[in-house]
Amino acid sequence: MNRDDLTSVLSSSDCFVFAKLPLHEDSFSNDFVYLDGRGFEKFGLRGIRNLEDLLDAIDPHCEIVEGVGVAKYRDTLVSSASNAAKQGKEANALLNLVKDGTSVTALMHIIPTRDSLLLIFIRSADLEGIPGANALSAGTFKDRLTGLFNFQTLKKHLKENDKDSLLCLFDLNGFKAINDNFGHSVGDDVLVYITSYLISISTMNEIYYRRSGDEFFIMFLNDDLDHAKDLIDKIEYYIAHLKEYNFQHLKGFECSAAFGLIGLKDKTSGSLLSVEQELQLADLAMYEAKHTKTLLRYIPYEEAVEIVEDGSLEEKLAAAAKKCSR
Repeated sequence: MNRDDLTSVLSSSDCFVFAKLPLHEDSFSNDFVYLDGRGFEKFGLRGIRNLEDLLDAIDPHCEIVEGVGVAKYRDTLVSSASNAAKQGKEANALLNLVKDGTSVTALMHIIPTRDSLLLIFIRSADLEGIPGANALSAGTFKDRLTGLFNFQTLKKHLKENDKDSLLCLFDLNGFKAINDNFGHSVGDDVLVYITSYLISISTMNEIYYRRSGDEFFIMFLNDDLDHAKDLIDKIEYYIAHLKEYNFQHLKGFECSAAFGLIGLKDKTSGSLLSVEQELQLADLAMYEAKHTKTLLRYIPYEEAVEIVEDGSLEEKLAAAAKKCSR
C-alpha cells in the first residue's frame, strides 16, 4: 500500500489503530504506545497492551498460519518489523486476530522513523476500493495450501484487467529434488515460507497467485518495470537463501527460481492479447529464463504482440518447454 492509498483509507474511516513501538538501539520495545488512547478496543478486541499480546492473539487456524505453524508465523512478523526498522522501508503484514470470541482481519502497515516503529492497523473491511488491498484477505478463490489466489482467479483478474500492468510467472528450480530427497512435507514448507515472504514484502500494488506445484504468478497493478524488477530481485534472494533461513539441517538442500515477466495492456482500451495468450507468453518468458539460466526474461507488450501476430507463439513455447525438460 503506497502512502496515497494509506492516506485515502485513514481519511475515510475513523476505525483504525495507531500505535508506536519505541526503538532501543537494534531492537524495539514490547510495549505499545497508543496514539489514539483506545487501541484495539476500537476493533472489539480487549487486552492487547503490547506486542506479545498482539502475537498471542493471532488466529492459529487461519490458512496461512496453519500451513507454517503459529510460532514460525510470529517469527516472520517480528522479522518484517525488524527489517523495516533496519532498512528504513515501510512494510505490510496481514493479521487474523482472535480475542475472547471476537475475530478481526486487519492489515498492519509499518512505518519506521528515527526512534520508533509506527504501526497502523486497518480492518480489511475498510480496505474496499484500495488497489490490491483485498488480495491478501479475500475469502474465496484461494489456493488451499498457501492461502493465495488460485489460477482460476488469475484468469478472471486478467480478463477484467483495466490497467497497463505487468504479469510475472516464477517457478522453482530443483523443487522435484526437494520433494524426492526430503519429502513432500518439506516441499510444502518451502511453498508456505515463500508465500509468507511474498506477503511480508507486498506493497499492495501486487496480487499473488499459485497455479500448481511450485509455480507462482504476480500481477503488478501498474507498469512500473523498475519496481517489478526490484521485487523480483528480493524474491530471488530470499529463495536462494532458504537453506540459510529455514533448512540449515538439510544437507544438500538447494533452491533457486526462474522468472518470466510480460507487459499487459488495459483490456478496456483494446489490448490485442487474449488471456490465454498472456498466460502462454508468461510461460514462454519463464521457460526461456530457466533454459538460459538467467534470473529474468522480460517480454514487453509490443514484442508479445509481434510473437502472437507472426504465429510463432505455440512453436516457441513448445521448443522452450522441451529445452527445459532435458
